[in-house]
Amino acid sequence: MYDSLKDKLNAIGVEINEQASNLIVVSNNDGILFEIIVDEFNDECLKEELAIELKHHFNSIETEDEEYFYDCDAEYLKGEWKQLLLDINNVIK
Repeated sequence: MYDSLKDKLNAIGVEINEQASNLIVVSNNDGILFEIIVDEFNDECLKEELAIELKHHFNSIETEDEEYFYDCDAEYLKGEWKQLLLDINNVIK
């Protein structure tokens, strides 16, 4: 399993919860951050899928994607949200 990666993410307040059908729910105290599908429940697959998910979020923030920012606090997305994504990214590197 990926206990060491889960422990590292838990240390920054991010939880990894395995669900059925290789679904992983990534959450923190505020709720669900995102959901990802992995081929297998292991560190390598989790890191790979998290990297893809984070890349999407970073790209959407950098380009100020209208759909991504719709009905959201832009300052939050560019500040606290982006920092949380950076923290996750630092853990999986």
